[in-house]
Amino acid sequence: MIGGSSLGQDGVYAPTGDARKDAFSKAVASLPAQQREAWLLSVVEGFAPRTVGAAMDLSTTAANNHLGAAEKQLASLAGDQFLDLEAAFTKSHRATVAPSGLLEGAVARRSRRRNFRRIKQLFVLLLAIAFCFGCLYVLKLSGQLVPFVEFVSRQFGSSSTTQP
Repeated sequence: MIGGSSLGQDGVYAPTGDARKDAFSKAVASLPAQQREAWLLSVVEGFAPRTVGAAMDLSTTAANNHLGAAEKQLASLAGDQFLDLEAAFTKSHRATVAPSGLLEGAVARRSRRRNFRRIKQLFVLLLAIAFCFGCLYVLKLSGQLVPFVEFVSRQFGSSSTTQP
């Protein structure tokens, strides 16, 4: 916890002394990770939905869906006091947490997800290449490689052999 904020940059609850704010902070901390991230980036940090989606490596629609689900869950827990508690939480959070601190963490997570996706794509490509070479090797061992190559060249019109 930094200062009087009841939710630090990492999203962990810490008591403030005000029972209503503490209950609201616990509710925020209990949100699923993507919902909490979308809510914090949009409502607390004030980023546009497009920026929230980009930071979370999601479409704008998906980010809005996470935000809507978070607001629905928080509103059901806080009832009539939701807007007041949300405003108080936002005010105390902005006063104690460095601006864009949450966005930096979201961008780092996005970078890690993107790198993981690239590694996974490379692995799949290497498996496909290995499969192709394995098939060619089996054709060679079975004596079918030359007829296969001739068949492929006839199909694509690049035959260098003449037919009688």
